[in-house]
Amino acid sequence: MSFLGKEAREAQSKGSINSGGVFQKGDHMIVEVHGRDDKRFGGWAFFEFGNGKQAQAPLQPSPSPMSCYTCHREHGAVDTTFVQFYPTLRTVK
Repeated sequence: MSFLGKEAREAQSKGSINSGGVFQKGDHMIVEVHGRDDKRFGGWAFFEFGNGKQAQAPLQPSPSPMSCYTCHREHGAVDTTFVQFYPTLRTVK
């Protein structure tokens, strides 16, 4: 079983000494998880938490028609994952 997680936070462009870009405001918006379990899900599955959603037991993946599945299948560099965007994982390709 393998899981990759991404936490999304609200961004702001004003309110800091940072004048060339955006920064995290701090408000947690959502956590997205890309998990692989061949026995439970037949491969990779996607999960979302936050934005008013509570984790339910047993954990159920997001429905497969979500655009996550299509985009990861078409553009993921290695086994539907976006390792191309993470410098420490680029050598995996």
